[in-house]
Amino acid sequence: MLRMTSLTEVITVLRDAGDNDFRARCVEALSAPIDWAAAVRDHLAAVTDDSFADGTKKIFVEGVEPKTLLLHDEPDKFRIVLNHFDKASFLAHQREGRITPHYHHFDFATRVIGGSYHHLLFDNDGDLAAPRLSLRHRTKDDAGHVYVLPWDEFHCVLAPEPQTMSLQIRSPARCRPNRRPLRTTTRDLLVARDTALDALDDLPSTAENGRVPDFARCWL
Repeated sequence: MLRMTSLTEVITVLRDAGDNDFRARCVEALSAPIDWAAAVRDHLAAVTDDSFADGTKKIFVEGVEPKTLLLHDEPDKFRIVLNHFDKASFLAHQREGRITPHYHHFDFATRVIGGSYHHLLFDNDGDLAAPRLSLRHRTKDDAGHVYVLPWDEFHCVLAPEPQTMSLQIRSPARCRPNRRPLRTTTRDLLVARDTALDALDDLPSTAENGRVPDFARCWL
């Protein structure tokens, strides 16, 4: 097990990961017994307003939950992102039909650092443009769960607990997404950051080994 105490040390370890072992190295790093809430809070609080806003504008997607806040960008290697679920906002999006099965344009590994959510995985008998999905697996991911997902796997997250937070390590883009011009302002993003910092303060202080659910082991 890797011995690390801060997000800076995690970043140093991940710099040595190559394409062939990216998923395994990310899961190993996220499984380390770090007080993740404190590590993320300290790192996020230390980033300047301008640096945080400029970086987060590169990844922020409007009209979805969770809120995605950039913690670190290692160009052409990986990004580290904090996902912050607001349950009331999530339910509003769900009522309006914006919470649906989807795939991402990057591989990613995640550790739930607070709260929980239900996670659905799908088989696709079609293609990415015209999927024909059937439910393959459903699990409840709790704090301490660590998993990995390839970019072209369809999944959906439902029913997050209030103030659920996860730490995500993303690979470089595997395809090019279509993104609308961002209307969210710097002020909006700074408010989202401060809200996330308050939520991180409220998470319990724990430093436990991560647990990899069975469904994710096939991709390691």
